Amino acid sequence: MASQTMTAQPSSRLIRFATGLREALREDHPFARNPSIYKPHPVPWFSVYAKRQLRTAGILLPLAVVAFGWPFAAKGFVKWRNGVYASDEKERRRKERRSRKALREVV
Repeated sequence: MASQTMTAQPSSRLIRFATGLREALREDHPFARNPSIYKPHPVPWFSVYAKRQLRTAGILLPLAVVAFGWPFAAKGFVKWRNGVYASDEKERRRKERRSRKALREVV
């Protein structure tokens, strides 16, 4: 058991030394270098990227409204079609408040 521990330490030290040496001698990737001769190309923000985002939003926003809104529209349609909207508790309370208010105004 002790012999395994002794052999593991020198190899790990060697690996750490080799890794450190490799990191010290490594050159930057060519894409990380900033060119000193050439100017960077102009970024076509509005002509390409903004138009692309507007086109995507023009498709995705209506789809999101349909995807998330259809249950509410279906609920309203079913209530309207079945006549359930007239017997809703909230609607009944609202009508009672209106009638009380109208009675107060008359008197």
